[in-house]
Amino acid sequence: MLKIKSLAVMDKDFQNLSHQILYTKVLRFLNLGISYLGLEYGVIKFLLQQTIFTNAATSCRIKGSKANWQGLPKDKSLFNKPQGYGLPIGNLTSQIFGNVYLNDLDQYIKKELKIKYYGRYVDDMVFVHQDKNVLKNSIPHIQKELDNVGT
Repeated sequence: MLKIKSLAVMDKDFQNLSHQILYTKVLRFLNLGISYLGLEYGVIKFLLQQTIFTNAATSCRIKGSKANWQGLPKDKSLFNKPQGYGLPIGNLTSQIFGNVYLNDLDQYIKKELKIKYYGRYVDDMVFVHQDKNVLKNSIPHIQKELDNVGT
C-alpha cells in the first residue's frame, strides 16, 4: 500500500480549490433542460453560484474567539486565501465539491493507470496493488494529472 499524499504530490485540499474551476466541473454533471428533484436547470445553476462563489471568510459568523486560532498555519485558514479560493471545512457541500473537483483524476487512475484498488476522500488517497513498483511507477503520472487539475 502506498499513500500518495505522504509523498507530497497533493495540495488540492479545501483551502486551495478554485471556485471557477469547481463551478465548471460541477456544471459538467448537469444537463441543460433537465429538472433535478423538481428544480429547473437555471435554479440549480443559481444555487451553485451562490454556494460556490460566496466568500466563506467574509460571510461567516464567528462564534468563538479569534485568539483560539493562534498557531493555526496561515495556509489552513480561509481568512488568508485570495478571493475565489477555498471552501469552508465541515460543510456537506464542500465535501461533495472536493470529490467532484478530483473526479477526472479518479477516472485517470482507474481507466488509464488501471489501478483497481484505489480510494480517495477529498485529498487523501490510498492505492493498493500486489506490486509496489507498479505504484511507485504511477507516482509521476499521478503528479502530472494533479498538475493539470487546476487548469
